[in-house]
Amino acid sequence: YVLTYWLGSFFLHQSQLVEHGNIIAEGTFKERNLRTRNLPPTGFAEKAFLFLTHNDSREHVLHHTAPSIHSRPFPGTTPLPQGAVTLTLRDHLRTLGRMLRGDAPSA
Repeated sequence: YVLTYWLGSFFLHQSQLVEHGNIIAEGTFKERNLRTRNLPPTGFAEKAFLFLTHNDSREHVLHHTAPSIHSRPFPGTTPLPQGAVTLTLRDHLRTLGRMLRGDAPSA
């Protein structure tokens, strides 16, 4: 039971880091919201991660830029806004490395 709870917390935290980790952005509220990241289901690892986290970070930018559209239960029906940031899990690991080293966050 404890291991299941810990693994669930771990994956939820990683999902939050994919979306928001190490982002410090200047600009208008709309521009800053557009900087949140999205994880498209491009590879096996990304698909498995999205399955474990209920596709939460697949189109996360819509949660910030179009909150009136209820798109989460229906991924792929609403296009991402122009300029939306996408990444892979490999990119996420690089971001984690920068965070652990204390490097400057992405702008």
